[in-house]
Amino acid sequence: MAKKLNEFKEKRSVTLWISKDLAERADRLAEKGGITRTKLLSNLAEIGIDELERLDSWGMMVAVRVFEEMKEKLKVAMQVKKGKGSKLAV
Repeated sequence: MAKKLNEFKEKRSVTLWISKDLAERADRLAEKGGITRTKLLSNLAEIGIDELERLDSWGMMVAVRVFEEMKEKLKVAMQVKKGKGSKLAV
């Protein structure tokens, strides 16, 4: 019991808003893994932050931001092209 209390004291509540689709996907994965959605998202946040810190230590954070922006622009371009009925060559 004391161990659980100490673990709780070492944590902080963080609220974030995600899409319904993402929440449903997280629920399915959490259920498959036998863990709560909160634990799944906490695990993913920890992994993601560890990886970003590693990239930052290699001086690659700028590259990550550039590629993320490119991915978003490509996603928008593909949606526009889909609406027009043509394919976007990638």
